[in-house]
Amino acid sequence: MSTTVTMTLDEVREYKPSPDELEQFNKTQTTDFSDCPKLTKEELERFKPWYDLHPDWYDVTVRVKKADVHLKIDVDVLEALKAQAVASRTYTLYSIRHGGCKTNPNADVCTSSSCCQTFRSDAKLRKSWGDKYTYKYSVIAKAVMDTAGEVMLYNGKPINAMYHASSGGWTEDSQNVYGSNFPYLRSVESPHEIGSRQTGEVRYHRGTFVEKVNGARPNAHMEEEKLEEQLKVLSLYPSGRVEKLQLNEDTVTGRTARKIFGLNSAMFTVEITNDEVIFHTKGFGHGVGMSQAGANGMATDGADYRTILLHYYTGVTIGVIGQY
Repeated sequence: MSTTVTMTLDEVREYKPSPDELEQFNKTQTTDFSDCPKLTKEELERFKPWYDLHPDWYDVTVRVKKADVHLKIDVDVLEALKAQAVASRTYTLYSIRHGGCKTNPNADVCTSSSCCQTFRSDAKLRKSWGDKYTYKYSVIAKAVMDTAGEVMLYNGKPINAMYHASSGGWTEDSQNVYGSNFPYLRSVESPHEIGSRQTGEVRYHRGTFVEKVNGARPNAHMEEEKLEEQLKVLSLYPSGRVEKLQLNEDTVTGRTARKIFGLNSAMFTVEITNDEVIFHTKGFGHGVGMSQAGANGMATDGADYRTILLHYYTGVTIGVIGQY
């Protein structure tokens, strides 16, 4: 059963957890790196910001994860945060080993969620979290510490550990979104999702919709009076995401439709009324890799972080930096 802890900053300072709370909070042991191979001096300097936890806690994985996780902080969900820590660390390492950020050539990763990984400064987090800052930061820092150095590997190499906010019930095969067929980024069921942005809705007046389509896709030649004939979902992927959408004389992918119409995901249905075109969406994000809301649900159901990762990333193993 999930135990939510909410307290003021002063209460955090004075709080003394019960023996049961301590047992739950410390049930996962910190990783033992005594037998791990040593990194070279060059590797040590290059990768230090991503795995060496500094005294002031300015570990980049902590900071990336603080912005990207949309989860309720409680004892059970600590395992979901650990899964996110490993995913964020692995994603960063993969980016470094594959030329860095594609849109910012001088960076290993950038701070845009549409490109790499979201970043929020400590000042913004303090403002956002208020009196809960110390508690939330401490739980996230523990998740990073308890998984320090751990990364996901496929055939002995770090993976492209993509993740998203919520899946709508099923994640997506990587090639259906990005064209690249990664064997470890397969569609899997994510039945128990906990978090915000599970469903969404976008509405357009019929005239506005036609203008938007014809502006973005000039070959569509959409007509306001004929939308019932011209706008159709042609095919779906097994996950339920739209594969092809007909826009009269043009056809677009679900991913393209998501961009054109500002949808939360490519898992959508279309409703046409006398006045409007309404998109009903499920999930949030591209749908590839780990669902953060699904990880939250698995943790609440009792799964540990390794079980969560092995569910969302097919055929991977979990190792540590330097063991490949």
